[in-house]
Amino acid sequence: MARYDVALTAGAERDLDSICTYLEQQRGPDAIDEWLDNFNDAIGLLETFPDRGSVPPELEALGIKDIRQKQFKPYRIIYRVMETSVFIMVVAHGSRDFQSLLLERLLRS
Repeated sequence: MARYDVALTAGAERDLDSICTYLEQQRGPDAIDEWLDNFNDAIGLLETFPDRGSVPPELEALGIKDIRQKQFKPYRIIYRVMETSVFIMVVAHGSRDFQSLLLERLLRS
């Protein structure tokens, strides 16, 4: 079974920093450790099954089909598979305006 390298883009790293700051303010530092453990478990599955994710409907409507998403309630992890690597591009709360957010990130990369 092929293994993929999983990496976070600078934008995804900023997303994680923002989420951790929010969690610390709302629930304390222990919440960060628990959330990061669960997040790492979720993205760990991308090492072996990156194609299991679906195409975000906001991008599919625009004809963009090479970017996938994984649900990590209440967040969405948006990523692109390139050869033997998975690049996580966005980690954001599901209530965000994803069409604008995704287009902004895609244009920046």
